[in-house]
Amino acid sequence: MIYFAQEEPDGNIKIGFTDGDPAERVRSLQTGCSATLVLLAVGEGTQADEKDLHRKLKRFRVRGEWFRPAPEVLALVTEYVERGFVPPAGKRAPRETAEWVLARHLIGMLRDHGADALSLRGPAPVEAESVKGLARDFCTGGGNLEGLYRIFWTVVGWAQSHFSRREAGLVEANLIWRFDGAGGWWA
Repeated sequence: MIYFAQEEPDGNIKIGFTDGDPAERVRSLQTGCSATLVLLAVGEGTQADEKDLHRKLKRFRVRGEWFRPAPEVLALVTEYVERGFVPPAGKRAPRETAEWVLARHLIGMLRDHGADALSLRGPAPVEAESVKGLARDFCTGGGNLEGLYRIFWTVVGWAQSHFSRREAGLVEANLIWRFDGAGGWWA
């Protein structure tokens, strides 16, 4: 499996491969890293796929398998988050965090309903209640400001790669409004 881990709060991103549990791999890396590492995304892939990703992103390489969190690198992480966690046959997906679930849900809303999905005109009340529930799960599950930033930039990054500049700006503005508490998702 291919995995992406980031040094908190907005540090470099490791793009790695493991035959085992990606969460275990990140825990083992943590012992040699002074910053807290967070598993951002996981997806199906081989060592050859990992090397291909490294080649594509070589201009952002810091050292070895570590890359600057440039927009192109974050867009790749967003793509893996959007796909969800599909482990190869015989492998177990890591436990999904409330952060991943919420980010993927918001991206799904944008994909299904367009750039207005996060505005006051949308989504439907049932969808809004679903987001409130996921937001509560994130907060009660120990979600913090860094996690909120990751959700925000994952969703905005997806919007920037799928909508016009104006529409992506609308998504960003609406997400800020929704996340600041006045929009109701965090109330």
